[in-house]
Amino acid sequence: MKRKIIFIVIFVFSGLIFFQNARAAVNGNLGESVFFVVDQKYDSSGRNQVQATLRKIGQRAYFYVEDNYFNSLGSVQQNNFLNAQNLLADEFDNVIYPKLTEFYGSEWNPGIDNNSRITFLFTPMADDAGGYFRTNDEFLVSEMADSNEREMIYFNAKHAVNNRAKALVAHEFQHLINFNQKNKVLNIDDEVWLNEMRSEYAPTIVGYDDVYDGSNISYREKHFLATPGDPLTEWKNISEDYGVANFFAQYLADHYSGNIFSSMIKNSKIGIASVNQALVDNGFGKDFSGIFSDWTIANIFNNCLLEDGNYCYKNSNLTGIKIEPTAKYDIFNALTSISIGGKIQDWSARWYKFSGENFSDKTLRLNFEGQNVSGDFKIPYIAETSNGETSLEYMKLTNDSGMSYIKDFGDKIKNVLVIPASHSIDAETVLASDDAKSFTLTVNVIDNSDVPQEELVENKTNFVKLDLPDGSLVRAKGDYKVYIINDKYKRHILDGKIFDFYGHLSWESITEVDPMILADYEESFLVRAMGDERVYEINGDKTKHWLNMSAEVFSVSGRKWDAVSVINKSERDFYIIGANVRF
Repeated sequence: MKRKIIFIVIFVFSGLIFFQNARAAVNGNLGESVFFVVDQKYDSSGRNQVQATLRKIGQRAYFYVEDNYFNSLGSVQQNNFLNAQNLLADEFDNVIYPKLTEFYGSEWNPGIDNNSRITFLFTPMADDAGGYFRTNDEFLVSEMADSNEREMIYFNAKHAVNNRAKALVAHEFQHLINFNQKNKVLNIDDEVWLNEMRSEYAPTIVGYDDVYDGSNISYREKHFLATPGDPLTEWKNISEDYGVANFFAQYLADHYSGNIFSSMIKNSKIGIASVNQALVDNGFGKDFSGIFSDWTIANIFNNCLLEDGNYCYKNSNLTGIKIEPTAKYDIFNALTSISIGGKIQDWSARWYKFSGENFSDKTLRLNFEGQNVSGDFKIPYIAETSNGETSLEYMKLTNDSGMSYIKDFGDKIKNVLVIPASHSIDAETVLASDDAKSFTLTVNVIDNSDVPQEELVENKTNFVKLDLPDGSLVRAKGDYKVYIINDKYKRHILDGKIFDFYGHLSWESITEVDPMILADYEESFLVRAMGDERVYEINGDKTKHWLNMSAEVFSVSGRKWDAVSVINKSERDFYIIGANVRF
């Protein structure tokens, strides 16, 4: 949730700066009823105060439930709620608290209430709210009139029995830790987007994103794929903000280790400067701007084989993630000229794909003109050949303007993907769309002979052949057959029911590729189940035939051992038994 960071009251004596002392110790008694101030923006009824009963005392936390909500539940629902709350209490004591405090550091303990236990308030909120943390609670009432004078987390009671409940608790607990580590210990307010990004990564630290189905990542994915161009450092407290924050966090951890997040919260800098300091502290040479560029490429390309391996997600749950281009343009006429005008906010990107065919001796010219002369734009572009080779270059800009030329477009080069992005170090937190920068991208086709010789030299490209990752689900454009890739082989998935035998296979993970790319893979029909040495040949009628022969006969027959795919027993048993093959 977005939080307004308040001015922290401090006292100065003899040159020393410190926070106001905590109140007398607060000790909760099971069954007690307490009035709490709540944020009416999130409350389901717009209230600013609720009454709640203490219904669970854990080793690390008190768990209060708002009375009206709990009393509105039937007896079965009340039991389900209390069971879910008990499970959350145990999870917080044994998993969330120890893992996050070890990673990020401690919350203020014993804190403003002079009690080592945290207070959780389960109260009904708007459906799309998971919970929140208020900095005001960390001050005495004499300093903040609406303070509850506790280390406190507010949780949407409607989500107590939700699969994501544990992840939401981890998210909010990081905010409590952040207040102590940044505001109290270092006396600084961090940028909201970076605070939220650390909270989005908290469920991953705890292990709640290891299984994709029902995870926080899976929930954020739909918002990220819908609006991948949402500015990373903008925070309007909407679903799109959480989507980009989560996926940038996953990418950062994939390539620069999760320790980056621990380093951020402990250094004395904020925002982008804090990220850069954490990178230096962990021995990395790339800065935030360079990583952001790599991430914009990874979001649409997601292949670890391109260039230095930075343009992909390594998390096994995200290897199939690819965004759609902002716009696609098919160029069939050599006289076509495309002009794209728009605005782009700092730390956001756009993805434009240009496709052409049946041209000869033609070049695609990219002409970019930015609004300012501050040099904030960085524009990578990717050229793809018809046989699957790919090359990555950057437009050479002077004062945010420049041209690039891609030779043999529509002949050797089939697609060109251009990714303009704004990188303004001076604007770490985007406050409004008024900060957006205007640009114009003009694309047209010219003769190869019209390209200045020096430009061809400067823009020469080195193409690399990209293999599909093992386990990829693919099908050729215009074809219904789905294949799974195993090294240099492809295996036809004969029935959609086979997806049910594997948790990671789904229709949504199928990638459509150029037929020429798929043609490079040799088709194999050979399989064996894990733990079973018998090799079967699978026929199109879904029958399996045991190759009842010696290894010597197998090799002499022209069959190859590396063409044998290892499947699970459920898939093996799915196929109908057919006649054995002996030669």
